[in-house]
Amino acid sequence: MTASTPDPFDTYSRMRIETASHSRVVCMLHDRCALQLRQAKQFPDERRAMLDKTQNILVLLQHALKQTDATSRSLYHLYDYCYCLLESGSDREIANAYTLLNTVRQTFNYLQKHPG
Repeated sequence: MTASTPDPFDTYSRMRIETASHSRVVCMLHDRCALQLRQAKQFPDERRAMLDKTQNILVLLQHALKQTDATSRSLYHLYDYCYCLLESGSDREIANAYTLLNTVRQTFNYLQKHPG
């Protein structure tokens, strides 16, 4: 790829996000968190960079929330807790954050596929 030629994968990824519904984007962000955390455990040399990316996604998820009820406020605090867990970078804290975020991810994916 040259500097002027766009990467087809990047173009596809961007279009996928831009054309997705809000609920699908939320699911995609949770999927990305899970992937980043799995990779952080597999590639210790890149761990901090992957954890930072995951923390950035958590901030996006927090900002996407409309804190109008107890559920959204609880999600906000859960994302914040996971963000704090990832600060240490330890295997145990990464595993704890992964477990929590994966449960939320599975719930959102289920709700997105089975609305109402």
